Amino acid sequence: MAEQEPTRRGLPGSEKLAHLDCFDPKAFQSDDAGEQEVCDFVLMLAVVYNDFKDLLWAIDHLKKCDPSDGEINPSNGELAGMRGHVTRQFHSLIFEFAKLLRTQELVLKHPLFFVQRQLKRDTLLLKVTDI
Repeated sequence: MAEQEPTRRGLPGSEKLAHLDCFDPKAFQSDDAGEQEVCDFVLMLAVVYNDFKDLLWAIDHLKKCDPSDGEINPSNGELAGMRGHVTRQFHSLIFEFAKLLRTQELVLKHPLFFVQRQLKRDTLLLKVTDI
């Protein structure tokens, strides 16, 4: 009898997640102050992306709970409150991300950040041309 692959337990959709990869945390450490600012900014982008993804997941799943009856009752009120909360969190994230970008002009012009952008662009172009 063939072995079954273990099922992942957790939130809906978690079965689509990739397995964890590890990397050396020193990859985001530099003795050069300008390079360290770029490393810090890249990590901040990762946090913003993760928060954005989480909020989109919450919005998507709250939509699945949306009642079609429109009745005024405690359950629908609770759902409306949750939707309002997630919407405020989403707007706050976008606002704070815009503030972050405005304060990081020097980082965005740093040669290390440009190299990372260029590598990503080349990777994307390579994937498109390979099709």
